[in-house]
Parts: sequence; structure tokens; C-alpha cells
Amino acid sequence: MNQWLSTPSYIRLPDEFFNKHTIINVQNKYDDKCFKWAITSAVYTKKSQPERLDKKMRKDAKSFDWTGIVFPMPLDKIDTFEKTKPGYEIWVFGWKDGKVYPIRPGGDDASKKKINLLYLKNEETSHFCWIKDIEKLCFSQAGKCKNKKHLCRRCLRFSHSNKSLDAHREIWMNNKKVTVVVVMVVWEGGGGGKGGNKKDQKY
Repeated sequence: MNQWLSTPSYIRLPDEFFNKHTIINVQNKYDDKCFKWAITSAVYTKKSQPERLDKKMRKDAKSFDWTGIVFPMPLDKIDTFEKTKPGYEIWVFGWKDGKVYPIRPGGDDASKKKINLLYLKNEETSHFCWIKDIEKLCFSQAGKCKNKKHLCRRCLRFSHSNKSLDAHREIWMNNKKVTVVVVMVVWEGGGGGKGGNKKDQKY
């Protein structure tokens, strides 16, 4: 689609972000490819005017394979991009009532580059921005924790060391498996009551 005919997806950042200096919001005021520019700005960081959609950014974006990618990018289609770039994992976060919250967790492969995106939405469109410092962005909502250095992206909880963060992640993953089993039992067992199918409840 011609970029001049598409509905622009650009959304101005809420005022709360202006003093944080943690987000690069590329000004794509004439197209709906904010996901493309957010990814490009994260991988090819510009020191000067990082939010400007210029010739350099357009050139850098060509290093990615955008074949089959639909714009504007739906949240449930981000994996199509990850498959073309196996070295990257995309994490998406939202913003509500002054706090960041996780929307789409990425993987846990330490060998892959994590790209954190902020997802904004209004009545007309939705928009992606690059979060260049997720720890700093979440710092103010960590309460009175004195050692806000190691952040779990899945629950946005800070740990005081890498060791405690690894232990937290292990607990989280174990709890995640239990939760999935419970959901399967309720669904397969007709609501999880006494009348449920005993065979299904073994799952």
C-alpha cells in the first residue's frame, strides 16, 4: 500500500514519559509501519535525532526481511518477524495508570537480543515504540526496593542480584507449568466440578 494512502499509526507519548528519557518514539506521521521503525531504531541506534524517520533509518530497515509482514503489525503476528530474524526476541509492554505492564513476553534464550517495545493504543490506531531502557522505565514502580538492578521482564519485579533473579525465574516457570495444567483440567473437565470427566482430569 502506498504510504501516503495508509492511516498513520503515530501516537504522541503520554506526558509522563517526557522526563524519563527511556523511549524512542519514531515519528512515522505518514505511514503505519511503526513496528518496522521501532525495531530498526533498536538495532541501529542513532545518537543524533533518534526519533527522526530519515534516509539512514529507511536504509537500515532494508537489512531485515519484511516479506510477508503485514502493517500495521498485529500483536499476534509478531512471531512471523521473529521467525525471519531468529537472533531476536520481541517483548511488548503496555502503559496504564502510570505503570508499565507486560503484554507479550518473549523467550528466555540468553543468546538472543531482547527488543523491548511499548504498545500504545487509542480510538483510531495503535503504535509501537522502542523502550531503550526497560529497567529505568520500571524503576519508579518498584516500591522501596533498594537494589533495583535486575529486572524480570515477565512480571516486572526487581531482584538484588543475578542469582536471585535466576531463582525467581525458575519459580515463575514452575508456577507457569502448574497454571497451564489447572486451566487444562477446568476446560477438559467441564468446569472442574464433581461432574467432570475423570479421564480428562489426569492432565
